[in-house]
Formats: sequence, structure tokens, C-alpha cells
Amino acid sequence: MTPGVRPADGATHDQKRVATPGAAIGAGADYLVVSRPVLAAPDPIAAVNDIVTDMIRGARSRRR
Repeated sequence: MTPGVRPADGATHDQKRVATPGAAIGAGADYLVVSRPVLAAPDPIAAVNDIVTDMIRGARSRRR
């Protein structure tokens, strides 16, 4: 499980170490903890779509 996941343009808040969703998946994470970037977003659905898109990019890089 990987906490501290933030979109590339997201604030780190109280997290000392953060990774983008794509980087975390690309590095081998199987489960991500993402809440604030979604809950604090003006459009949570768009935020989730962006996060999932980045996760897909990370998964593709992991297979190479």
C-alpha cells in the first residue's frame, strides 16, 4: 500500500515523501492511497479521471 500519492501539480500538505500515481504504479505499487487530491478538488470526478489516466501510464511503463 502506497500513501502520499499526489498528482504532479498537487500540494504535498503534510507528506514528506510523495509520488505521482503513475510513478508509484511504475515503481511497483499495487495499491495507492489517494484522498485529499480527490476530496479537495473542485471537480472530484475529473481529479479521479486524471489520476487513473496517470496510473495507466505508469502501468504501461512497468511492463517494459
